[in-house]
Amino acid sequence: MTSLQKQLAQIAINSTQQLDLKAQKAAHSKSLLFDPKDAATQSFDTIHQICQEGFQELCLLDPRFTPFSRNLFSEQSKVEDRTQMTEKENEELDAVLERFLGLVSGRLMLKPAHKAVEWLIRRFRIHENNTQLTILTFLPYHESHIFLGLLSILPENIPPTCRFLYPYVKSLVNPPRSTIVYTIGHNTPLFNAFNKYVTGVAKAGQYSSTLLAFWASIISQALNSMIEQAQSGRSEVQRRQEEDLLLRILPVINDALTISNVPELVIGCYMICTILATKGTLEDKVLDGMMKTISSGLAMHSFDPGLITLAVIAQERQSYKLPKAVTKHLMAFEGLSERLILLSQKYRVDRLALGLILGALKQSKSSDRTQGVRLGEKLLPTRIFDETQTIRIIEASVGVVKNSKDDLISNADLSQALSCIFETLLGSPHLEPLTQQVLQKLHIDLELLEAELRTPIRSRLEVEVGNLDEVPSPDVVLEENTKIPLADVVESIPKHIPENASFLTTDMPDLFDQLHEVFFPPNAADHGQLQFERLDIWRQGGHAALSAFYIRLWSGPSPIGSRTKALEVMTNLLQQSQSLDEQTLIPYLLHALADESPRVRRAALNLGLSMKQRSSEHSKGRTESFRGAIYRHAAEEIEWMSISETEKVMSVIAAKLHECAMDASQISNVIEHVLRKPQAGQEPEKSGGTVHLKSKARTAFAEFLCSHVGVVHSYNVKLRLLQVLGRVGKSMSSSRVRHLHPNVRKWITLPLQEINPICDREQLAPNLLDRAHLGVLFAKDDGALDLLRSAAQGVSMGGRAGLQGAAFNRIKEIWPTLSTNNRLSMTKTLLDWSLETASDVQIQTCQVEAADTLRAVTLSGEVLTSILDSIRSPGQVVDQHPAVKRRRTSKSGRGTNDVVVKEDMSRILRRTTFILDLVGLSSSRKNPELLRSLFHVLDELQQYKGQADSDLSYLQTITITYITEIVDKGEGTLPQEMAQSVRVDLLVDCLRTTSNPQVHNAALLLISSLAVWVPDRVLHSVMPIFTFMGSTVLRQSDEYSAHVVDTTVSRVVPPLVTSLQRKNQDPIAGTSELLLSFVAAYEHIPSHRRLHLFRNLLQTIGSQKSLFAVISMLMDRYPNDDDAKAFTEELLSSFNAIEQIEACQKCLELIVDALPAPGALSQVLLASNEKTEDQIAITLGQILQVLAIILSSPQLKTKFTSVKRGNQAAIEGIQTQYHALLSKSIELSQIVKVVSPLQAPVRETEAATLALPPVTDFIESAKRLLQDHSDETCRRVLVALGARLGSIDERDSKARLVLTEFLPSLIEMMRKSSEVAFKATAISCIGNIVDKCGKKYSEAALSSAEAIASDQALGNDNDGIKIISLLNLAGMVEELQDDFIPLLPQILSKGFEVLESTLSAEESNLQLHDAVFRMITAVTDRLPFMLSGKHLDSALALSFRSATASDECRTSESRQEFADLLPKKSGLKELLSALDRTWHNAVEAGSEAIEEFLTILRLAISGSQNPQVVKNSSILFGLFLKIFDLRVLIRSRNTNEFSEERIAYFESLICESALAMVYKINDTIFRPFFVRLVESASENQAQKDIKTLRSITLFSFCERLFDSLKAIVTKYSHYILEHAAQILAQGVHEDSGDHDISTLLSCCLRALRKSFDYDESEFWQSPSHSDRICEPLLALLTNASFDRSETSEADPPSPDGVLILTIVAFASASSSLEHHKTLHSHLLPKLRSPNAAVRLAAVKTEQALAARLGEDWLSMLPEMIPYISELQEDDDEVVEKGVHRWIQQIEGVLGESLDGMLQ
Repeated sequence: MTSLQKQLAQIAINSTQQLDLKAQKAAHSKSLLFDPKDAATQSFDTIHQICQEGFQELCLLDPRFTPFSRNLFSEQSKVEDRTQMTEKENEELDAVLERFLGLVSGRLMLKPAHKAVEWLIRRFRIHENNTQLTILTFLPYHESHIFLGLLSILPENIPPTCRFLYPYVKSLVNPPRSTIVYTIGHNTPLFNAFNKYVTGVAKAGQYSSTLLAFWASIISQALNSMIEQAQSGRSEVQRRQEEDLLLRILPVINDALTISNVPELVIGCYMICTILATKGTLEDKVLDGMMKTISSGLAMHSFDPGLITLAVIAQERQSYKLPKAVTKHLMAFEGLSERLILLSQKYRVDRLALGLILGALKQSKSSDRTQGVRLGEKLLPTRIFDETQTIRIIEASVGVVKNSKDDLISNADLSQALSCIFETLLGSPHLEPLTQQVLQKLHIDLELLEAELRTPIRSRLEVEVGNLDEVPSPDVVLEENTKIPLADVVESIPKHIPENASFLTTDMPDLFDQLHEVFFPPNAADHGQLQFERLDIWRQGGHAALSAFYIRLWSGPSPIGSRTKALEVMTNLLQQSQSLDEQTLIPYLLHALADESPRVRRAALNLGLSMKQRSSEHSKGRTESFRGAIYRHAAEEIEWMSISETEKVMSVIAAKLHECAMDASQISNVIEHVLRKPQAGQEPEKSGGTVHLKSKARTAFAEFLCSHVGVVHSYNVKLRLLQVLGRVGKSMSSSRVRHLHPNVRKWITLPLQEINPICDREQLAPNLLDRAHLGVLFAKDDGALDLLRSAAQGVSMGGRAGLQGAAFNRIKEIWPTLSTNNRLSMTKTLLDWSLETASDVQIQTCQVEAADTLRAVTLSGEVLTSILDSIRSPGQVVDQHPAVKRRRTSKSGRGTNDVVVKEDMSRILRRTTFILDLVGLSSSRKNPELLRSLFHVLDELQQYKGQADSDLSYLQTITITYITEIVDKGEGTLPQEMAQSVRVDLLVDCLRTTSNPQVHNAALLLISSLAVWVPDRVLHSVMPIFTFMGSTVLRQSDEYSAHVVDTTVSRVVPPLVTSLQRKNQDPIAGTSELLLSFVAAYEHIPSHRRLHLFRNLLQTIGSQKSLFAVISMLMDRYPNDDDAKAFTEELLSSFNAIEQIEACQKCLELIVDALPAPGALSQVLLASNEKTEDQIAITLGQILQVLAIILSSPQLKTKFTSVKRGNQAAIEGIQTQYHALLSKSIELSQIVKVVSPLQAPVRETEAATLALPPVTDFIESAKRLLQDHSDETCRRVLVALGARLGSIDERDSKARLVLTEFLPSLIEMMRKSSEVAFKATAISCIGNIVDKCGKKYSEAALSSAEAIASDQALGNDNDGIKIISLLNLAGMVEELQDDFIPLLPQILSKGFEVLESTLSAEESNLQLHDAVFRMITAVTDRLPFMLSGKHLDSALALSFRSATASDECRTSESRQEFADLLPKKSGLKELLSALDRTWHNAVEAGSEAIEEFLTILRLAISGSQNPQVVKNSSILFGLFLKIFDLRVLIRSRNTNEFSEERIAYFESLICESALAMVYKINDTIFRPFFVRLVESASENQAQKDIKTLRSITLFSFCERLFDSLKAIVTKYSHYILEHAAQILAQGVHEDSGDHDISTLLSCCLRALRKSFDYDESEFWQSPSHSDRICEPLLALLTNASFDRSETSEADPPSPDGVLILTIVAFASASSSLEHHKTLHSHLLPKLRSPNAAVRLAAVKTEQALAARLGEDWLSMLPEMIPYISELQEDDDEVVEKGVHRWIQQIEGVLGESLDGMLQ
């Protein structure tokens, strides 16, 4: 296409087609309410009037519609044309339309809204110019009928955002909700447009609940799918997709939440936020932004939903801390606590509430903190929070107390709130323990807390938190009750301390307790201290002894008060005395700073400050004397620091004293940092806020502390120092080895009997001391591991199990720092200990602990390899063969040479089991370096099986499992050189020699993994593996076995197939044994596993290659098993449509291959070369039955249809497969013509194949088949196609299009084929297609009709083809109607020729006859105006001929249907004209034709309206003039075909038709015709017999006319008066033997009688009328033809019998006396006639007149008497009897006898 053409095409698309009237009419007919035909005829005035009514009703419902009456619905709008508006005007109009549609969207289900929108569609064409807006307005009602109306008027060029509606526009089906959700979730423009529309409507205040509910639900569902889609793929892709999703949805939420006055919209946003928070993986900053947005827009109407949403988001956040803005907004709401408590009953609000409380408590304003405290007070008792959250709130509340001391004084509200919350905390059973725990943890001074809160706290706690250590034991209480007076105690104290004794180095418990009691007596006064220091005992030792006592006091388990006081006194003493050495106090100061009591630490703080101050003010001599006095001889064992070093150490400690006073753990951190060597790059003096000593000072300080551990007598101090020193690593290794290791060794060797008193005295737990002593042993210290081995083994410790446990724990702790050799050594040691068996408790404990330690530590691959390689039978005979050869020859079946001779087998297995368990527990078990060792272990286990009583299944299983893990982990990364360690033969041997299913499963999984890594090694053993599986694993019913089989198949089979392909071998032939093993195991496989197992196998091999093979094998092996057949059907149905069809096609190929002689494929799969023909036939029959069931199943048809909705490749694939299936099915049907047992199943399969696909796909395959196959094959295809046509849905436009496109090919084949059967089938198929598609595709249907009307079809010599052609043409007429007109002349001509020929034949072809009439009937029904002129003449003429051709033709329903339909459908003029032209054809045809003619005429007249009849009266009159000559025409034919009765019947039909005409015309029109009719019967030019015959018909009609219309037409007697008189006169003179004359007289007399009877206008009383009739009428009595033998009183049927009745009627009509006299004067002479018959007639006439007229007639009795007298004696006996009856009659009337008159 050139550029110019493209531009012109674009212009044509966008053109408004102003000059195209047809297009404008089509556009105008687009209506939401009216049918297009009706809509096209409506003017804008009419439309406006209708729609204005709906708009006015809308205004009554909502006044907001009223402003639109000035623009959209104004009178001016009727002349507005958008095509004439400027762009700016159209934009303004669009804005108005958008406002109106937004307002009306909530009422679209109301009829007034329909009318209003109808105006917008008809006048402003919003469906074309505002398509997207209109669709979005109607979208919430997508399931209603109104949306279908919208779809029907949408333009073809739907906007891209709404393109998803295109299929539903074509099929006019409501789009399902799932489609809308999917499209909005995947179509970003539609997503944005929909959200923009909804928010715009909401901002304008034009929203509706329906729209907002629909928006919220759709966006929520779409968002859910969008999140799921975003969370697929790699992490980077997921992150990018989630970011894109947030960029799309968050602006919408922010925009919508700003519209806070629309609750439904806000709640919808809350729902979306909830989905985002719970489904997405959002960071806290994103969630914080959402919470800020929600909280800022909270209002009372949306508070609860908003609070729920915030609670959900808070639960998803990582941090408890809420944004300040959220806390501020929420805390401002009244009743927040009540709402949270209420919502907590249904939702989790703990994290939100906790965040609010913590956030409020951290605010700077006291009012905010007050709110937070009160919120916590209300929420804590409700148990909303868990224990951790509750503790955090309590801690935060305590923090408020600490940080708000000034506020508590000035702010009564905050103080009161805090008091209330502590009242709540201490008054609740579940909160009080937590409160006590927090107060103890934070070391809160309760006295101060009580003072600040003015609330009693200590009295409400069971134990004072700050003095927990001072709680007296029961023994102390008892001691207090029996306490000795203090004076007595003082007196009992010795005067001096024992020589060479010190409170720091010597245990003097009694003396110490006495001094303690004196030093800290109950209720002691302030002067007690001075009294204590003046005791005699201190005189000898001085300040050194006193200092030792104080140090012992605060370093031991004394009460807090004592310890505090001792420190305080020591501080004072240090300040007062110059003899004290502050270096001596350093270890004890460190101990005091680590005390649990804050009071003690505060006292230690003061002491430390004093020591820092004194650190440079001492002399060396005083120092040494003081050290000797306080430590005695032990002072020499201490490594003392120099003065400068001491000063530096004290500087370091003093710098951290305040921190240490606040936190008991801080001093340990300080010492650790001081002693630890600075990191590279750090300044030696200071790093990270901690001062570091130089190397020399650091070493000296370390030596100083380490040397004190062995000297100090207090184990509390030892413990503290060991704990500190244990935290320092290699920087003090030498000091540890020199000073600490001997102390540790000593501690290890102490018996339990010595340990317990020490612990009791020091109030310490032994395990603490054990851990502390062993904690200073490090991996790199010389001798440390030996000490740990000694402690762990515990042989000579007298039952110190705690020390053993501590030793093993220390081994675990230092394990990561051990060197490789040390790990190997320690592992072997622990392994040996673990496997020892002894009854000694310590050895058992060591065994258990060693085993636990090995399980707990991380064993490297090298260690595991070492212990695995140690698994050998110690007594095993040494094999001199190389290792490789040993492996190759090692089998479980080896002889008894390899027996254990030195060690017990149970010990070996125990060791092996434990080692393998260690491997399983180790994270290093997946190291590839273990592979060789594990295969070695597996080989050894195979050897052990011959010696042990067990099959060692557990050991084999775990060994194989470990190997599998290594292979799986290293898949694709394992070096190929390690493949040499793999031994598949060993695995196969395991499978073969054990019956344990666990071993089977593990070995198969390993083989599966090895097949991926080293497939070549596995393929050599693949068939034994699957053969084994068929007999074992496949029969297991558990799920794990199923998993094993699936894994094995999925991993082993692909390499096998790849290998076969590489070797150019057929995969099916190569895998046939594999498939056969599964098929053979089918009956043993649990039923619930069969489908999954076979499906997995087939998918792994490739269903395209193997599915048909399994089906065939199953039917071959289990031909009589119904379960196998059902399973085969289920298996085949489980695959997709393409795979099923391909499998069926290949099954048919296999069957073809097996017939008639077995081929290579059938020999492989069915072993057909080993079977008889009957056996092969049975197998093939079973396969065909399964195929027929599958191909006819609804599931496959549904799948076939669903594939057609996929991509083009899938569509082409399934079409190709189906064509191959159909071809093979037809080929098979040709082959089995000679194989009778298979004919039935082949026919079923073929029928199912033909009926499988939708018509569209079947046609595609049919096209290809019709080109390449025989006529018989093609005919069967077309028969199937014809049968399928009935199932096509009228809405399936695609199928109809394909059928239409197929028509030209089908027509061409029909024309070219000479095969009668195929041609007939093709014609029938063409007709059926036209029936389905003709209305929409008229051109194709018309070409089809031309083809059928051609010489190859309708003009064919074969009658059957003609019949089918005619029948199909009849159907096409009904479908095409007006489009069929061009072909009618040709088709009608040929049809008439065919009918002519069949009617002319000796034996009529009734079917052909009926087919022609069916075609003519169709034309008459659908196109009656085309059946006119010569065609109508021909149709009528042939119909008349058919009526007399044969009995079958005469009774033909199709011809009768034509005769009945013709007068109803044809125009009256055309039909009357045709009847006029074909009257002679009917007469010539015969009686039945005339009857049919007259029937058609009567129906035509009866079925027409009066004006039509009047309009065509001239034609009718001419036609009736001809018809009234029926007797003449019959007479002229000179035939005896018509009896008089038949002619009379025809005349009755003629009269009925004429009367039908008379009823519909007026007198003015009918009178001339009647005159003309009388003239034609009475004209003189006519021959006498013609006149007679015409007159008979005339008077027959007159009789019916007078009888029907009665008095209305009496005056018409004037026109027949003269002619009747002539006929009567003629009847007097004519021979009475003439039948025509007799008939004429009878008809004339009957007509006159009817006229006489109904004369109400006195027509016959006129002498001019009555006189003209009277004489000839009475003269007939003298007619010689009068039948004298008729003597009965009943009226004879002859004219003579009618005569008397006519005379009586005439006398009654002319009722005047003069007329009676005249009549009587003519009658009396007849009584004296010489003819007896005349006399008799006259007598009867008199009798009748007397009976009718009575006394009026008998008034002339005097004139009658003479005649009566004469007749009484008449010669004729009959006359005489008649006279007597006459006399009796007269007497009866007069009531008197006539005897007197007659004498």
